[in-house]
Amino acid sequence: MKLKLERDKVISGTEKGDLVGVYVKYPHFREDEQDNDGMKGVYHEVEDVLLGEFPPEQADKIISLWNEL
Repeated sequence: MKLKLERDKVISGTEKGDLVGVYVKYPHFREDEQDNDGMKGVYHEVEDVLLGEFPPEQADKIISLWNEL
């Protein structure tokens, strides 16, 4: 499984300058003992894991290098 990096679409203005979050979408499965209808089950979930905040140009370079691998 290859994990791809993604970035925020909205740029945050901070004291350090403009920054965007770089994320990896991490798919995983979890098993519930019981859900709302009383059934046991295994559910596929995707979580965003923040790797860091970078200036937009640097984030684009990091993402393109990672996703080319």
